[in-house]
Amino acid sequence: MADIGGLGKLAYDIVVINDLSDAFFKVILLVVVFVFGMGLGVLSIRGFDNWAFRSVARFFAWVYLGIACLSYFGITVVLYRQAYSIEAFGTFVLVMITELLAILSLHVVIEDHDIRPFSYPIFAVAAIQAFLALHRYVLVSVPVSAYLAGDLFFFLGMTLVGSAMLGDIAFASLIKRVIDEIRGRDDA
Repeated sequence: MADIGGLGKLAYDIVVINDLSDAFFKVILLVVVFVFGMGLGVLSIRGFDNWAFRSVARFFAWVYLGIACLSYFGITVVLYRQAYSIEAFGTFVLVMITELLAILSLHVVIEDHDIRPFSYPIFAVAAIQAFLALHRYVLVSVPVSAYLAGDLFFFLGMTLVGSAMLGDIAFASLIKRVIDEIRGRDDA
């Protein structure tokens, strides 16, 4: 629970307040706390067959998705305003990766968890970002600048993440086939 509050506060500080001080170390600390909690969760599920933790983990996955979508929306607004430095952009990327990995790791721990519905909110924010980019560069005719690369990076990256979530079954079966192929070569 502490990592959810910490990640939300960190995202708020970086995206809204633009406080980039010690962001990398804060992310490291949050990851350590998250990994500790995940370890306890895995022990609870696999070691003690605790069904209650599965429900809690599903709830946390939705909370992390909410934080990730709010962060992505905030980043979209900052990208639209074009009021950020390369350091801030790198920190935005770090925060989004951390939030998305938290969602993915909970998906891996929870058995029979369908991550496909998680793609819809991400696509919704991506659509807002696409509209804002079209507004800025086409409708208002602002001259194209290097900031367009930031818009494209986040739009394409988050669309790819949403597509991977939507195609989870196909993606998971592809990974399983690759692993089976590697195991088959090792046996020969």
